Amino acid sequence: MLYFFGSCLFLFALFFFISRLFRKLRGGVAEENDKPMSESELELENNTPQVKYDVFVNFRGEDVRDKFLSHLTEAFNMKKINAFVDDRLEKGEEIWESLVAAIEGSSISLIIFSQHYASSRWCLEELVKILECRDKYGQIVIPVFYQVDPTHVGHQSSHRYEKAFAEHNTKYKSKIPIWRDALRISAKISGFASSNSLNDAEMVKDIVNHVLKRLTKPPINTKGLVGIEEKIATVESLMRKEPEETRLVGIWGMGGIGKTTLAEEIFNKLQYEYESFYFLANEREESKKHGIISLKKILFSRLLKDDVKIDTPNSLSEYIVRRIGRMKVFVVLDDVDDFDHLEEILGSLDNFGPGSRILVTTRDKQTLNKANEIYWLQELSSHEALDLFISKAFNQGDHQRVDNELIESVVNYAQGIPLVVKVLAGLLCGKSKEEWESMLYKLKRMPLTKIYEVMKLSYDSLDRKGQQIFLDLACFFLRTHVQVDVESLKCLLKDDENDYSVAFELGRLVDKALITISDDNIVSMHDSLQEMAWEIVRQESTEDPGSRSRLWDSDDVLKALQNGKVKA
Repeated sequence: MLYFFGSCLFLFALFFFISRLFRKLRGGVAEENDKPMSESELELENNTPQVKYDVFVNFRGEDVRDKFLSHLTEAFNMKKINAFVDDRLEKGEEIWESLVAAIEGSSISLIIFSQHYASSRWCLEELVKILECRDKYGQIVIPVFYQVDPTHVGHQSSHRYEKAFAEHNTKYKSKIPIWRDALRISAKISGFASSNSLNDAEMVKDIVNHVLKRLTKPPINTKGLVGIEEKIATVESLMRKEPEETRLVGIWGMGGIGKTTLAEEIFNKLQYEYESFYFLANEREESKKHGIISLKKILFSRLLKDDVKIDTPNSLSEYIVRRIGRMKVFVVLDDVDDFDHLEEILGSLDNFGPGSRILVTTRDKQTLNKANEIYWLQELSSHEALDLFISKAFNQGDHQRVDNELIESVVNYAQGIPLVVKVLAGLLCGKSKEEWESMLYKLKRMPLTKIYEVMKLSYDSLDRKGQQIFLDLACFFLRTHVQVDVESLKCLLKDDENDYSVAFELGRLVDKALITISDDNIVSMHDSLQEMAWEIVRQESTEDPGSRSRLWDSDDVLKALQNGKVKA
């Protein structure tokens, strides 16, 4: 009987061991006693924790709370850095789980080693967890040695560190080797030492700038942007020239080409390298609505982080000039169409501190006549345009339900203009083949309203003579496949023998990105701009072609002749 009982007990133990092993292999065991995993433990078990904070600050409050830490947290707030700073809570077992979650959910851990740092058990426990996240998730760790030598931290050789570990030895003897090892590892990581800074203010500034740079990553194509990485790199290289000078860089190109999108990506990537920054969107429209003085006040108030008073469009107070002259700033002025606006809003570029950058987007190259660098933003390649269209018009793999030939016809119509690609993709998303074909048929007769309105802004900014020449080019001289050179057009477009204004007007059309002139003096116009011009003429009389200023379509010419009404 005893043998039988012993055999049963052995079999039960064996079964229990196998079942535990099986569950463990399946990830079913979190810890002893089969306690269910907490949410944070499951996250650790399966994936990298979700980032909730930019920075977790590890510190001993009594040493730094009312001095260095207060300045650091204020600087973090000013730079919109989301930092977890547990400077008021009494640390204890009941909040340890929230501290662990904060460490795991931070991009960067900032460790402030101070004179009494090692006396805090909680500082040391957090330090161990921080290094664990560094090894497991690649978390960035930045040590700050505040009024303490890095070698003293690494070897725990200072009087206060030796005393702290002597006291810990009575209650946490098993933890001491782990803590000492964590201090040794941390002391070898590149960081900041107060002995290398003139004062706390300088040290705080250096730390914040370093944190911003570590947080700033190259743009990831999460918004369906296609072909933009190389453009960002090119403009960035232009901006980094002569780093100690104040420079103005322009992005120039036709409407709908993606100037604002490019400027936004560059601004998002580089803004934290500057002491202050501001993006003024839609300057053309905003100046019409609110006036130059209002925009100027907003700009300098944001840069100086102070509500400044500005009453005149052409000058700045000595107070503003003196303050802004000590600052390295980054300003983007988007969609500027008047050179005078640049001078009225910014004043002299010499007002800004060394290393400042002004980035301007415009359709008018003349606006950038004092720019240090100009980047001409051109159309997407056919491959890039196709990728952009598919990403916007279809769910993954869904484009197979539409003929490739039909897709290519739509993309070819866009001719590499991102705005046209995105508008067409939005209109055709989820539509049938018949609707696609119907849209292509419609596009041959009139442009899409949204595209027309964007393109027409460039036409509206021309004077009367420039508008007439632009319409003549679009309706007559650039309609055929015959190449037309500049000199021929100068002769053809003259009002009379003594008209010498054509050369200037052609130059303005080039500046406005409405035409291009090749190296061999051949003039060309983008299809979308030409269609916009045709629509402008159609709008003169939608029902009666004979009442329009220009006729180029054979059907319209026939209709006008049949009605016996052709405008002279």
